[in-house]
Amino acid sequence: MMKAFVFAALLAVTLAFVPIDHQSFVKNLTGKALVDYVNSAQSLFITEHVDVSEEFMKSRVMNIKYASPPPSDKIRATEVNTVLAIIPETFDARIKWPKCKSIKLIRNQANCGSCWAFGAGEVISDRICIATKGARQPIISPMDMVDCCGEYCDYGCDGGYSIQALTIRWWVSDGVVTGGDYQGDGCKPYQFCNSAGCPDAVTPECALSCQSKYNTEYAKDKNFGN
Repeated sequence: MMKAFVFAALLAVTLAFVPIDHQSFVKNLTGKALVDYVNSAQSLFITEHVDVSEEFMKSRVMNIKYASPPPSDKIRATEVNTVLAIIPETFDARIKWPKCKSIKLIRNQANCGSCWAFGAGEVISDRICIATKGARQPIISPMDMVDCCGEYCDYGCDGGYSIQALTIRWWVSDGVVTGGDYQGDGCKPYQFCNSAGCPDAVTPECALSCQSKYNTEYAKDKNFGN
């Protein structure tokens, strides 16, 4: 789902360079023809075409139902829109908070529709670092949310709601442990690899324990929001 959104955004940027009378033609392009056109129409970025089956692509995105708000969305009812008096021409979080290593990370969800968990985990990692001015820099585990957040916020690799993982159900009430990428550091690193020969991702049962080489207990590794 996230990948589809990103490509749709890139296509929208490209259409800004296309004459109005030519846009209907562009919207009918697919596959390599679309990628070639996007690359020829602008110079801001380069896209690549990967020839894979529809089944393969579906295995890497979450269920489309998660594009809509949760059925009981009490959180959004309390949202407040804030407009800055002055909006900077440019903003780079890596420059604003250079001590926060999590902001510079680009993580890989592999063949699991867990973008919702990665989004939540990265937000939590960044916010803890920013709030503590770099004193605390946990790399939060998407895996902990994928297999343990429960039906309230997710169905594991089939998708989930980042906002639920961030607030009532997980970070605030239950807390979330640390965990790096595949075979990485922390309490619960990501379990799914992203290379040739990797098995299909299947959401595992909730494991309330850390990997054997990690010296901190699961309950003591928890990070909580407020």
